Parts: sequence; structure tokens; C-alpha cells
Amino acid sequence: MTKCPHCGKTANPLTLALSTDRAPYRCPACKKASRIKRWTLFLATFVCIMIAFAVRNQAGLSGIADFSIFFATVLITMTGGIWLFVRLRPIRQEPDRSQEGNVIKKSVHDTKLGTKRI
Repeated sequence: MTKCPHCGKTANPLTLALSTDRAPYRCPACKKASRIKRWTLFLATFVCIMIAFAVRNQAGLSGIADFSIFFATVLITMTGGIWLFVRLRPIRQEPDRSQEGNVIKKSVHDTKLGTKRI
């Protein structure tokens, strides 16, 4: 089972399948982002496609039935394969340093003296 590297909660396989490098997996419990280790995704895909080919060959069907059996097997095994094999790595988030050194000036309205800067 794939777990969040930040909080340890079990990850949703459908959300894992839809995550990419540009849109990493975000844990619903702790709201922190993680990326999938690519070699584990390759392993899950390879194993699932091999299982789908074995099931298709054992079914002995042809045409659209053959394709539908193969497609259904890939979908089912990919969900299980992602859930079992894929591992996440945390994304280090650098602190926002854009405001360092900048003094934020607030304006305060004084009724007697007018507006003054602090």
C-alpha cells in the first residue's frame, strides 16, 4: 500500500494514477505534496501489462471481446499495481524569501494630523 511520506496515511490509487510532475500528489490529510518515484511506476506498469497479456491469451477470444478483456484487465491491475508498487517521495518546499529584507509600510490614518507612515 502506498502511504504519504509526510503523515503515513494510505494514498488513494486513483489520485496517484492522475498525478504528474506538474501536478504532484497532494495528501488529503496533511495537504503536503509528493512525487511518484518513476522506477516504481515503471515496475507497476510492466507487471500489470504482463498480467493483462496472460489473461488475454488464456481467454482465447478474438476481436472486440479480446480487446475489452485486455482493457478491463489493464485497468483493474493498474489500480492494484499502483496501490501496491508505487512509492512517493516528499517534495522539499523552500521557504518564501521574497519578502525578506523588505519592510512593509502600513499607512495609518490619524484624524488630527492626517495620514502618516509608520
